[in-house]
Amino acid sequence: MGQQLSTKAAQTIWGRFLEMHAGVLEPERVLQTSAEDHRSAGVSGQKHSYLVDLSRHYIANPDMLDSTAQMSDTEIIDAWTKVKGLGPWTVQMHLMFQLRRPDVFAVDDLGVRRAMERALGIPKDSKKAVYAKRALLWGPFRTAACRFLWDSLNAQPK
Repeated sequence: MGQQLSTKAAQTIWGRFLEMHAGVLEPERVLQTSAEDHRSAGVSGQKHSYLVDLSRHYIANPDMLDSTAQMSDTEIIDAWTKVKGLGPWTVQMHLMFQLRRPDVFAVDDLGVRRAMERALGIPKDSKKAVYAKRALLWGPFRTAACRFLWDSLNAQPK
């Protein structure tokens, strides 16, 4: 819900979405809600289509989303990115912040790459493989490294 939105906007839309669904997030209920109704809560047409696809995937295979404890990070990324609207970055953020996986490196995150450029002298806009190779040194704590990198951006003088 919060992709490409400010935190405040995302929280507002999420609150309206939950209210619209009476706090019950069931895929069948999402499928029964029109794009227009979701739009009235602030959910874009594109995000509505993502919610529909996610709901259909969940109905077809609930274990894909529910059985993550037995899955590796790579298996989760491979499975979840089959859902329209869930790219590697989105899944990596979920792995880090919701599933609290300790060794996720968010190479697709521009902030992580910019912080690495500043802190480590990596040339701007290098190939992602350059950042990923450097991050191998931080395993098995690459999630923590990403958090430190994000924090370093907030500490930069304006």
